[in-house]
Amino acid sequence: MRPPESKREGNGIVSEDSLPAEHLSPLAALVDEVLAGVGYDVATATETVDDAVPGFGGLFDPETTPGELRSALEDLLAAGLSRPPIPERRAIASSSTSTAVPAAIPAPPVRGPSS
Repeated sequence: MRPPESKREGNGIVSEDSLPAEHLSPLAALVDEVLAGVGYDVATATETVDDAVPGFGGLFDPETTPGELRSALEDLLAAGLSRPPIPERRAIASSSTSTAVPAAIPAPPVRGPSS
């Protein structure tokens, strides 16, 4: 076994062993994989997991067991996940600046002079 690599930082030596590291539970690691699979879009991940968990309350039902959640997460990962599409943006030019707005929001109508 090799000793941990170290590097100089400031006045001391920092080894990889001394850097902070988080250890996730197996269930948390599955949640992290699902989050990564949807591009860390929390709303999409929440909806996806909620839809995959059986029962009326799904993910948010207090009766949902860790086993049901684990099974739903494993099924999602096996089926494959994809990142949600990035909404198209179009630029609306004004006299001094240009602002991008989502394409789904229509521009306000241009009104002529009132008579």
